Amino acid sequence: MPRTNTELKNLVDAKIAVIDFHEGDSLAYLRQQIARDACYTSKNGIDWKVQQMSEKKAELSILRSENAGSEVTSKKMSSTFDIYNRMNDELKELEERHQADLKVHNHFVGEAWTPNKKSKVTKSQQKELEEIDKLLAGLSPRN
Repeated sequence: MPRTNTELKNLVDAKIAVIDFHEGDSLAYLRQQIARDACYTSKNGIDWKVQQMSEKKAELSILRSENAGSEVTSKKMSSTFDIYNRMNDELKELEERHQADLKVHNHFVGEAWTPNKKSKVTKSQQKELEEIDKLLAGLSPRN
């Protein structure tokens, strides 16, 4: 069941209060990092749940094709559908949690949280680039 704005504000206030336990100017960076980590954690929770739901949906598709033409659902199909629906409810909760974490991050950092993009450069590619840079740095104009 979706939360009201008041309930979401209460969640945000509670999260802020927990992080504010680490008080003092010297711990401002720590508070920011806790808020950032909460955003990563809640985003990863959403991503994981979406992946699980995708797998259940694929399972349902297979079960449905196996029972094509049937006018009733099999016990396995019914159970899988029930699990999918419960996962959908969990996803809504995870999304609300993430929205609260985003607000908390904004409170402590003063800007919107965005996930870091993963580098597409592999370690071997990075090593090769470093070797090329070394080679180029050693070239003289006559070479």
